[in-house]
Amino acid sequence: MSMTKNVSPEEGLPNTVTCPMCGKQYYCGLSKLCWCATMPVSDEIRAWLAARYQTCVCMTCLTRLIEEGVKE
Repeated sequence: MSMTKNVSPEEGLPNTVTCPMCGKQYYCGLSKLCWCATMPVSDEIRAWLAARYQTCVCMTCLTRLIEEGVKE
C-alpha cells in the first residue's frame, strides 16, 4: 500500500516530489514497490500523515516519525 494520495495522475509512475515536512526533494515510486513500502509504518503514523499531507514524506522524515512517533 502506497502512502501517496495525489502525487501523479498516473499511479505507479515514479516522480520526484518535495517532502511537505522538510522541503527536501526525493524519489517517490507511487506504488507498493516504492521504498516506503518496505518501512514499518504503523497505522497511527499513516493516519497522522494522511490527515496532514497530500503526498508522502521523505525517507529521513518517515524514519524520524517511526523512531520518535507522532507528536500532536
